[in-house]
Amino acid sequence: MKRKSIAFIFGVAVLVPFVGRSDVRPSALFSDNMVIQRETLAPVWGVADVGETITVTGSWGETVATTADGSGKWMVKLKTPLAGGPHALTIKGKNTIEIRNVLSGEVWFCSGQSNMAFELKKLAKINNFRTEKRYRAAADYVKKEMETARDGMLRRFTVQGNTSLQEPLETLDGQWVASSPHSNPDFSGTAYFFGRELREALNVPVAWSAPGAPRVSSPGFRPKRISRMRRWPHTMKAVWR
Repeated sequence: MKRKSIAFIFGVAVLVPFVGRSDVRPSALFSDNMVIQRETLAPVWGVADVGETITVTGSWGETVATTADGSGKWMVKLKTPLAGGPHALTIKGKNTIEIRNVLSGEVWFCSGQSNMAFELKKLAKINNFRTEKRYRAAADYVKKEMETARDGMLRRFTVQGNTSLQEPLETLDGQWVASSPHSNPDFSGTAYFFGRELREALNVPVAWSAPGAPRVSSPGFRPKRISRMRRWPHTMKAVWR
C-alpha cells in the first residue's frame, strides 16, 4: 500500500505542472495560405491559457500584444499592409506558430442558401434529359473555366459544415485553397465568378469564405436585404443572394 501511495503522489507531482497549460491556438482562419484584409486593423483571435501574453507579428513590420482573458480567449487588431505578399504571420505565447504564404488583399464573406453553395462542378454538368438547349453553352463555359483556371492569388476558405442545437459554435474547421483545376470544381460558382471579377478589376489578391451548409443562422443577426456590410467581424463585406 505504501508503495502505491508513493507512486500515486509521484504521478500527481509530475502531472500538476501541466494542468491548465495549453498551447496558444489561433482560429482556423489564421493558417497557411490565408488572405488578410488589406490596409485596415484586422482582427486576429484565438485561445490560450488564462492570463497568457500573446504577441502577433506581421512580417511587414507590425506587432501587437494582448493577454488572454478569464476564459482563455484573446483578440488583437493588427495593422495590415498594402495588397501583395507573400508574408508571414507569427503568433507567440508559450509556444510559437508561424503562418506562411499570407497575402494581403480583399476578403469577402459569401453567404445565402443553396444557390451560394452550388459548386462549379454542378453548374458545368449537363443532363441530356433535363438541361435546356439554351443553357448548354453556359455549362460548357463553366466546365472549361473549371478545368483550366489557375490563380494563386484567388483563394477561398472552406468551412466544414457543423451544427449546434443548443449553443452558438465558437470554433470551426477549414482550410485555405487557391484556384486550380484540382480545387475549382468544389468552389461556389457564385463566389468564384464574383472573386474572379474582383481580381480582374482591382488586380489584388482576392479571397472569400463560403459556408459548407446551405443555411447560416446566428442569434440576433437577421438582416433583411444586405448587399454590403463592414469587413468581418467589424470590417468585412458580405455578398447575399
